[in-house]
Amino acid sequence: MWLTHPLFDELVESSWHDQVQDRGSHIYYFVFKINRLKKTLKSWNKSSFGIISKKRVQLKEEHVQLEIILQVEQTESLLRQEKDFRSKLDEVYL
Repeated sequence: MWLTHPLFDELVESSWHDQVQDRGSHIYYFVFKINRLKKTLKSWNKSSFGIISKKRVQLKEEHVQLEIILQVEQTESLLRQEKDFRSKLDEVYL
């Protein structure tokens, strides 16, 4: 999911190329940059994707309700709506 997000490459590049204070060896710079990138990605993940689990639950509940209605009545509109829900669920689970 991260790799397909339009801001992912820019976020990684920005975090990686930010300045590091001159404090030591090349391994120090590398470890510092990796840790900084980790913090950046964790924060970004929480703000961008953190609500996905809630969205999954909500979509599942709405889909169950729609399935119940479809058992009673099958209209073209309801069948289309069910297809849309399946697409949304697929997006959230990929």
